[in-house]
Amino acid sequence: MAEPSTHEDDRPVSDPPTPPPADVMAALPAVPESASVVRQRLRRWMGDLGWPADAREDVVMAVNEAVANVIEHAYPPAAPGQVRVYGWAVTRNDGRTAVVTVTDDGRWRPERRDRANRGRGLLLMDVLMAQLMIEPTDRGTSVIMVSPAAGP
Repeated sequence: MAEPSTHEDDRPVSDPPTPPPADVMAALPAVPESASVVRQRLRRWMGDLGWPADAREDVVMAVNEAVANVIEHAYPPAAPGQVRVYGWAVTRNDGRTAVVTVTDDGRWRPERRDRANRGRGLLLMDVLMAQLMIEPTDRGTSVIMVSPAAGP
């Protein structure tokens, strides 16, 4: 077994602390199975950051809605594209926030007429997050969400 390293004055050198998890990223096919992969990755990432469970689930639910919208609305059924999710934590004076973007390369499509008991995803994202920005372009849509501040 190797001896621990020491400073010149014979004090042991401890291992450096484990850094917090890096940002979370996923680029997946825009198919229903991808939504669960995104949820699992977000939960693990935010859990590793020590995010409070209730606040973590709010972010996961909002991002899931955005991913579901890509899966259902961004691409024609016969040609699913890709959904990309990128998240990072920001430390502010009032606590930490999570910023998560969900992007696609599809087209913003008009609402469907068969909306019975549907169409509440954007409202849900807006309620769960401190900020919600939607940027549709002719090259795709980006949804940018900022969580409410969580503890330090």
